[in-house]
Amino acid sequence: MISRMFNRSRRSFLRNIVVLSSLWGVGLKTARAKSTSQSTALDIRNFGAIGDGLNDDSDALDKALSLVTAKGGELLFPHGIYRITRPLKYQLLKDVILQGNGATLLFDYARNPSYGISFSGKKTVSGVLSKNIRMGSQEWLESSSFSSDAIILLEQVNHEFISLNLSLSNSGKAQCILSSQQSFFKSEMTGKSLVNDKDGTTFLIIAILDRFNALVILGNNQAKQPDFSNYPKWAVVDLWCAARGYYIKGEFINLKKSKNSSYLCCDAIWDNYASKQTQISMVKSGKLRINGLTVDGGGGNYGVMLVNLVGLELKQLTITNCMINSLQIEESYQVKILNSVIEVAVTNLPSNYAGCINSSQNVNIIGCKFSGGTHSLSHGGTIPCRNIQITNTSFSESKSWTLDFHGNIQGVVLTSVIADGGGYIGAIDVKIQNSVFRNSSTIQGALVLGPERDSKFYQIINCKVNNLQGNGLVIANQFVIHSIQQLLISTSTIVGTKNGILVQAYPYGKSPLIAKMMLVGNNISAPTQISNVNNINKFIINKE
Repeated sequence: MISRMFNRSRRSFLRNIVVLSSLWGVGLKTARAKSTSQSTALDIRNFGAIGDGLNDDSDALDKALSLVTAKGGELLFPHGIYRITRPLKYQLLKDVILQGNGATLLFDYARNPSYGISFSGKKTVSGVLSKNIRMGSQEWLESSSFSSDAIILLEQVNHEFISLNLSLSNSGKAQCILSSQQSFFKSEMTGKSLVNDKDGTTFLIIAILDRFNALVILGNNQAKQPDFSNYPKWAVVDLWCAARGYYIKGEFINLKKSKNSSYLCCDAIWDNYASKQTQISMVKSGKLRINGLTVDGGGGNYGVMLVNLVGLELKQLTITNCMINSLQIEESYQVKILNSVIEVAVTNLPSNYAGCINSSQNVNIIGCKFSGGTHSLSHGGTIPCRNIQITNTSFSESKSWTLDFHGNIQGVVLTSVIADGGGYIGAIDVKIQNSVFRNSSTIQGALVLGPERDSKFYQIINCKVNNLQGNGLVIANQFVIHSIQQLLISTSTIVGTKNGILVQAYPYGKSPLIAKMMLVGNNISAPTQISNVNNINKFIINKE
């Protein structure tokens, strides 16, 4: 679907800062943060909860959580097992602390069709991005109770789909000719993608031959001879990456409040988004802290869902006994997960995750353990994940790579990470240090760097990469890219039964460039230490 598309990279915001106060019109008063006064903590037992694991505490928890999410404050869960027999779902616009003391929330209903407990902020659509935008009233600008900044979200969603009668020539080739029965193609479409409105089937337009014909590359994982009768409507969009068809541009923007109470932004924001296609929303929420609780999914499908939250801290949280997703975080900003244990069952499902973090930015994970599922932790989403830092955290017991970044991610720092089962890092601008990737369940590689668009750098420093079933370290772009500016592998031990380091280019588009490859003080043990595979295309490597 077009609403599930990735975006391009954010440009530098360090230049051309513009005061936006004029954009909100005459009469705009100073936007202020609402502060929640400190109140006495509430005890869940005062709402009738028993906590013996036998009695149904659903009503008591619902009353307490409804009150605290509406008014703000702290809710205490004394030692006990609180049995819950239905989903609990709340909108959170005030600051809330859920404090456990040896307490377990037991969701006791089989195969729950929704998450056991979920909290969401409020995302209000305000208009379309342009130089003269009016974002609405002062109320719209006010952020949550703990911040004086406004958090906005830009999304390309308003694409115009039109009916086209298309056909494909030279199908199965790296480059094909896409033909339209009516005059359609224009020169400004070069470099953009033609996407259908059903499932994101995509063609990257690399050249316009005439108004009726274009030279294209087929998007990833789609039929080489698509049945166009099933896809009548198409739109031309500017995608996050050239050959993937279901992600578009999007961005969280933190509008900083200046001394004179106006808001600051940058020219780059306006310049990089087409005004007629970019929807602007306000994301407003209270700050949520969950400390010292255990969530037992009771063998059901889902655990905890957190959506549209600005300021989220999970500390000493344990989630266990779920079948599909234990923890899911969507479209959230400023996220911390500290000293927590997140588990999910290993099943025959095509995909399930202990932790799944989508479309979120400024995420910090420290001292945690993730295990189980297809991947024990996975990142991705329709809005770019940015600034992901993971420290002193382990991943284990998954069917595939235990740590998985499956795309649309920029700015990753992994420090002292242990991935028993290997890692797939489908992200750009990545630094990995003092970490271990071993015993991969796939022969492709114990650690795979899979850039989906141009990357400034990949740095692997003082790491151990060990694969007893195939390649050690793999650098393999997944889609059409032009370059990786820097690849640094330093003081690392890399072991593989095939290749120590395998470099492999995507077969479509042009051969990409590694502008500067630096190998410093490594110990590489494999039948072939370094292999650059010719896969129709081949990385052009400049070594230092």
